[in-house]
Amino acid sequence: MPRDSRVRSQIRTPVFGASAYFILSDGREASSTVTLSFNDASETKHSVEDLTAPPNPESAEEKPPKWELADSEDRLVDLGRDPFRIRFVAETWRGRINNAQVLSEGKVFSLESSTATPGKDYCVWFPGDPAAIRFPLAPDPDDLLNYSVTPHDQTNQSPTSVTFELKTRTGVAAGTLKCTFPKTSSAGRINVAQWLMIVGDHLILEEKSQ
Repeated sequence: MPRDSRVRSQIRTPVFGASAYFILSDGREASSTVTLSFNDASETKHSVEDLTAPPNPESAEEKPPKWELADSEDRLVDLGRDPFRIRFVAETWRGRINNAQVLSEGKVFSLESSTATPGKDYCVWFPGDPAAIRFPLAPDPDDLLNYSVTPHDQTNQSPTSVTFELKTRTGVAAGTLKCTFPKTSSAGRINVAQWLMIVGDHLILEEKSQ
């Protein structure tokens, strides 16, 4: 309404800025509910198609964790923080896993005929109980085995080493993989990439994603 009360009853177009306006509000966001109904002359009801996109079931549920190759920069001593497993490639280990084997520079040798280069990093597989020795070759060995890792730093009597133990769920030893690093002073400096240089594609180290 016009600011001047004397002209409020007069019908005229006020100039810009000549009127004052008031907004009454409770300070909350405005909302409304609208119901639409459609009826024709014969009182026939018509439904309105709901075009709302259905929820994506994959986004609503968390995806289960899956096994992935261990990152080459990961340290071996950190593997025990999350679930991990070692898969023995069947093409290499079938017929060998029952006996001690030496791995070095990506090759596998029997313990008796090992030609590993002196001073190079190497791993030795020691088989465990005959009843459990086949478990590491299973497609999903983690369903049958528990894995643990034990680091050992270099001393005057022994070189740096990292030992992997494979045991059944009941605690029966399936085997031990002991990896030795003669030129590395601390196990904390050894990463997956250095380990892969030893075992090549004969062993696969995997971690479960979170």
